[in-house]
Amino acid sequence: MKDDKEIAALVSLLDDPDINIYNLVKSQLINVGNDCIPFLEKANFENDYDEVYQSRIKGITHEIRLNEILSKHKEWIDHPVNLIDGVNQIDQYFFPNITRHYVDNEIKNIVKEISNLLTEQMSALEKVSIINDVMILPKLLDFLEDLMGSFVIASERIFRLLYNSSSTI
Repeated sequence: MKDDKEIAALVSLLDDPDINIYNLVKSQLINVGNDCIPFLEKANFENDYDEVYQSRIKGITHEIRLNEILSKHKEWIDHPVNLIDGVNQIDQYFFPNITRHYVDNEIKNIVKEISNLLTEQMSALEKVSIINDVMILPKLLDFLEDLMGSFVIASERIFRLLYNSSSTI
């Protein structure tokens, strides 16, 4: 692991016009992994560099995040515990701010709301009706949209990347 000064120095070299230097810097930043993302984001937002520099930063950030997600997801595929973990890992690519904690809280809120409406005296049909009413509420649809993102559309691409790029993980 590199220290902060080394990472900052590597990031500052991304605007070097020599492609060999860029490739070396890119390789080292990718090897550092997630620890360099804050430095890349800071450089991207605080500096007024040209499009090439910004494109390099975005490309490296994308590759680091994708490698991390693919690595974690490959572990999950080998040892799946529950579906939400697998979906959440893939969703991290599109919505990095949606955490497992957020997902758990949303599910708990839905369960709590349903539990508050159900009573022992209700028939099975009445209980199913209440569950359906709660599950169709816009907040659940919004939650599912956030969670799933464009999972259905992008899952094919990500799985293709996962299985075709096993040598890069």
